[in-house]
Amino acid sequence: MLNAVNGRLHLKSWEMDYIRFGRGRKVLILLPGVGDGLKTVRGMALPFALLYRKLAKDFTVYVFSRRVHLPARMTTREMAEDLNSAMEALGLRKAAVVGVSQGGMIAQWLAIDHADKVETIVLTVTLTRPNSAVRRAVKTWTAMAKRGVLWFIDSRLSRG
Repeated sequence: MLNAVNGRLHLKSWEMDYIRFGRGRKVLILLPGVGDGLKTVRGMALPFALLYRKLAKDFTVYVFSRRVHLPARMTTREMAEDLNSAMEALGLRKAAVVGVSQGGMIAQWLAIDHADKVETIVLTVTLTRPNSAVRRAVKTWTAMAKRGVLWFIDSRLSRG
């Protein structure tokens, strides 16, 4: 029933990791937030499938990371174009899309530029574009990640 698959798409001159699980007739795409840049979905198909197993009956679920080598200053609109290319490569004509944080920004661009691909959109903890508070937070998170602080916080949280 879980049908968990770890995948990597080779598109044009770039690659994208994704996972898939479930056997439902409806397609559900989950788009993670900016933290995907620190820990991608690579190799996470089984943990996701177990965590979200209730979805596996009704949906075939895809979770997409950003490009493997994300160019500096790439916009969320360009990331939505990558998602569109990934959907085409996998033969996904239409999906319910759930975007979390930065994933929500990507989901909005997908819905604007490729409305025919979005059956339903769910946005959570997101906004339409980064504002000054978000830019400051991301700058702080980036500095912390470079110092290894986010890894320390994440590992402490995961130990309970």
